Amino acid sequence: MFKFLLAALAAIFVSTTATSATLKQMIDGVVDGGIVKLADQLVATSATRYLSKLELVINSPGGGVLEGSIYVSAMQVAKSRGVKINCYVPLLAASMAFTILAHCDQRFALDGALFLWHPPRVVTGLTPLTPNDAAVLAADLEATSKRVSADLRERMPIDAKKFWYHYNAETLHTTSELQKLSPGWIKTVADIPGLVGLTPGNTFGADGAAGMFEPGRIIYIWSKYGSN
Repeated sequence: MFKFLLAALAAIFVSTTATSATLKQMIDGVVDGGIVKLADQLVATSATRYLSKLELVINSPGGGVLEGSIYVSAMQVAKSRGVKINCYVPLLAASMAFTILAHCDQRFALDGALFLWHPPRVVTGLTPLTPNDAAVLAADLEATSKRVSADLRERMPIDAKKFWYHYNAETLHTTSELQKLSPGWIKTVADIPGLVGLTPGNTFGADGAAGMFEPGRIIYIWSKYGSN
């Protein structure tokens, strides 16, 4: 009987501990194919039903629409399974990274962090385009822009005129400026546990981002990142 009680108590302890499990991930640098592994890990971990919280650090200038959308889909699956997602921004969440940030349940940032949302763009490089090619690209960009902007508008409590102005002007906001535009949407923190650096791992134009600039590929990245 005593052993049975001990076993029952142990089972209760394991269950309680398991259901409070936290997954920690980081999007560090350009949003590229590497984020698919994070998406798979999030879906697989949430499938166990033990995961209750995701702590996501975002430090990115943005990246591929497809890759970012895959991670957003993983976030939606995890949230449908009861996972709460808290996101932290040390320095930068722009473009596709900002869209990912918008899907978090709670958002936190250092006071000096920077934020930006804007229309997606396509890199053509030196690839020759026919009028039909250009028309197809324009249609794809317009459709992508509508999806991106509608998604952000749904998740940001901000005046419509201000949203569209900053969307098209590609305004760079500090944490405090964003708080004024959208009160309560993001909170300031003095520190992010485990933070050891501020510079994104793959800066705009770094070797790790080379695949982002294939001609004809729609990307969602801040073109001014790293410029004067």
